[in-house]
Amino acid sequence: MTKPTIYLDLVQVASPCHVAWEDMAGDERRRFCKHCNLPVYNLSDMPRAEAEAFVNQAEGRTCIRFYRREDGTVLTRDCPVGLRAVRQRLVRAVAALAGLMLALLTGTVFAGWVKNLTLPGVGRPADAFSEWIEPGSTQPVLMGAMMALPLQGEIVVEEHELAPQESPLPEPTPQQLEEIAERLAK
Repeated sequence: MTKPTIYLDLVQVASPCHVAWEDMAGDERRRFCKHCNLPVYNLSDMPRAEAEAFVNQAEGRTCIRFYRREDGTVLTRDCPVGLRAVRQRLVRAVAALAGLMLALLTGTVFAGWVKNLTLPGVGRPADAFSEWIEPGSTQPVLMGAMMALPLQGEIVVEEHELAPQESPLPEPTPQQLEEIAERLAK
């Protein structure tokens, strides 16, 4: 008597495993679960024909992993809907990258053009904007090689006699002097 054919979309998992796929050792197609000491096969990483053949040839206790879409079909590596979704994501990513590169290139070219643009009576737009934000910020900056002549020789300290300077405060009155003397006596 021949074994009946099992259709891939009718496969069920009798007792789901709580061990995460990422915690198992192995590759994307087959990993080993230390909890139940069995290999776990990823049907979604196989082409549909290979996954169906695997399910029909499996004997005894076999652990499997797969993704099922909302319509009940098992998602396999060669699934046209899954491939279309991957292709669409790739096209979107390439388009986004191309748009970003175009924006950066356009911005660079435009910035170089605007930098050299000078409007009569206003000057360069960037300078006008900087002046509006922070007045006095567009003062020219001088740059170039520093020129300093080296000086060497014996250190000499010149002595200067300081002349007494007059105090900017008025002279104290005799009454103020008496009050100061009384405070110091206390």
